[in-house]
Amino acid sequence: GLDRPSLWLCISAQLDECGDRWSMRAMGRVLGACRTALRQHSIGGTNTGSFRQDAAIFELIKSASRAMLTRGSDFSFHEATDLVSIMGWLPHAGVPPDHAFTLLQTACNLIQQGANDFPPSYLAGCLLGLTSVHIEGQTKGDNGASAHSTTLTALRTIAAILRTKLLLCSPQELELVAQALQILVRDASRDLVWELKVDVLLLVQQREAVRKAHDFQV
Repeated sequence: GLDRPSLWLCISAQLDECGDRWSMRAMGRVLGACRTALRQHSIGGTNTGSFRQDAAIFELIKSASRAMLTRGSDFSFHEATDLVSIMGWLPHAGVPPDHAFTLLQTACNLIQQGANDFPPSYLAGCLLGLTSVHIEGQTKGDNGASAHSTTLTALRTIAAILRTKLLLCSPQELELVAQALQILVRDASRDLVWELKVDVLLLVQQREAVRKAHDFQV
């Protein structure tokens, strides 16, 4: 919980030195902590973290990504969700595009093959992460074409499963789904909105929001 550049750099050095001895789950948690810190620094669209803090976090993202790159067979739904959720930060961290694409491809393959076994919280996180990566790839022309194509099948899979599993999501997870739906409605093509049956997801989302209204924190 300490937000200090020295701590981030210390963990980064450990990963560079002996990343093969770290568990995959531990590295996924590192990425999750980096994502949380960067989001906190960007509240309201203004960076509230120092340059040293962000630089140290980016260095840690790069080290964790490098350590995970050769261990795709060890991925679980935990790491797949962590990766798609932080994918937008990898270019800022200086992760080479081919490395980032390999990690994205590994995560998407796992999502396509095993999404039925994902807990609801991870389904919601995957939907938001994949939507963000997919829409960003859509706006980058040739540079984003590979990411756009890779995420499409995984996005279809997650959207289809959530239509029947959204009722298992907590209010916090419904908020993640709401963010993803907002991006799709605002930025996605009509064909994609139709293909993912966003209208159905919206209706299910509304039903669950009403059903669980008393559980939301104001």
